[in-house]
Parts: sequence; structure tokens; C-alpha cells
Amino acid sequence: KIYSFIDIIFTNLDKPSALLQTYEKLLEKNDWPSVYGRTSLDESFAESFAFYKTDPEALKRVLPKVFAWFEAAGHEAFFPPKLVVEQ
Repeated sequence: KIYSFIDIIFTNLDKPSALLQTYEKLLEKNDWPSVYGRTSLDESFAESFAFYKTDPEALKRVLPKVFAWFEAAGHEAFFPPKLVVEQ
């Protein structure tokens, strides 16, 4: 099966995916990466990831635990194993 990033984040619409549950544990009570990130946990994660890729210093300043998690590739633990192709 080919997995998309959407499959990993939204595995069950009734509750957050394991990825989002882990991300949520990194947040303090009023931690948000941006005003828009306050709209939902999904958007908070998306905004945090966007900051990590485009302005990591801003994420490090605003959400240091989230920055450290991305930096340590903690989010990648939720991705399916990579397909190994022998040549």
C-alpha cells in the first residue's frame, strides 16, 4: 500500500491519529504555532511542520519541545517502513 501523509495523520476521524496524539502531548496548555494553528489539532500540527521546514528558528523559539521532536525525527516513527528495492 502506498501511504500518503494524510493517511498517517487522519487514520480515524473519531479520534486523533497516534501521530497527533503524540504531538499533542508535547504542547503546553496554550501552546500554538500560530493563530491559525489554534483552530484544531490538525492545523496546529500542519503549521508546526510548515514552520519546521520554512522557519525552524521561529518554531524553536515558540515551541521548543515540538522543534526538538521534529529535529530528532520523532514524527517519522509513525511512517510505514520504507520499501527496500534490490537492484
